[in-house]
Amino acid sequence: MEIRLDGRVALVTGGSRGLGRAMAERFAASGASVAVVARRPAELAEAVKAVQAGAAPDVRVVGCAADVSTAEGVERCHAEAVGALGGIDILVNNAGTS
Repeated sequence: MEIRLDGRVALVTGGSRGLGRAMAERFAASGASVAVVARRPAELAEAVKAVQAGAAPDVRVVGCAADVSTAEGVERCHAEAVGALGGIDILVNNAGTS
């Protein structure tokens, strides 16, 4: 089954690897623009490139390096995503630690 998300925007925390990255890649392949959030800038840059490479045409992928366990990190990445992509339709809270 193919699900199209054209014109939607997803923000994915913990998006540089594992399930977060897989979701970011699938959203982008389905037509949604994606804001990828991760703590490590080098991993984030690589993930943004990979997600963009598999994205549908006209999809934008942006990255935000932040620790979303802090209010400042959450507020900054939200503002950056809204500024770059125009809003957020889908939120995936995938960051966390045990």
